[in-house]
Amino acid sequence: MIIKNKNGKELTSIDKWEAGFKEVDEPKHWEPGYSAYSLGAFFTSGKGEKWLAELSMIMLGDIITWDEAIIEHESKLDSFGGKHRMQDLALWGTLPNKEKVFMGIEAKVLEPFGNYALRDEYDEAVKYQETKNSNSNKPKRVLQITEFLFPGKNPYDKEICDLRYQLMHYFQASIKEASNYSESRRAINRRKSRSDIVILPILVFKQSILHPIQKRQTVMKRIISLSAIRWG
Repeated sequence: MIIKNKNGKELTSIDKWEAGFKEVDEPKHWEPGYSAYSLGAFFTSGKGEKWLAELSMIMLGDIITWDEAIIEHESKLDSFGGKHRMQDLALWGTLPNKEKVFMGIEAKVLEPFGNYALRDEYDEAVKYQETKNSNSNKPKRVLQITEFLFPGKNPYDKEICDLRYQLMHYFQASIKEASNYSESRRAINRRKSRSDIVILPILVFKQSILHPIQKRQTVMKRIISLSAIRWG
């Protein structure tokens, strides 16, 4: 499996991963002990590909052949402008039975899924629209994500109001990435057909915090895997 950035640069070593990452994201986000670096170190060491094979067997009972893998891939949420969902690592693959698989990996290091729960994100979006930009579509986006994932509910519904908005953002963009390629900015071969299965794993790297904090080193990792979604 060869991992690339959106410019086609192959990330076959930690140095090449760093250079490729800095082409498509802010250099300040690359720091040993942080999520981007930890993800790069995990995959360039060979451990990441082994983990993918193990995860594939656990969840699907077979090995996925990965056709393409891209870091910092933008998955479109909707037709609104602004920032959409950046996948830390997006992968497209095929099972032996020819089913197509999309996997959107989220890497985390000592960080939550955003600052706000769904209810609070909506309140902040409305406040922003009322005080700073009357043309803002932020409230509409929050409502759309809520309706997409929880039809008939609203951000104040007690069953969902405390869910992390960034997590909901991740779910919707990843599902739409797999099922509605017409919204993508780039047209390449994999978008001729939709994925049958979506897998959304969260890769959490635990840290030993040294001094100064910028010199954190990865000492242990833990995997949290979400269920695969198979399209009917």
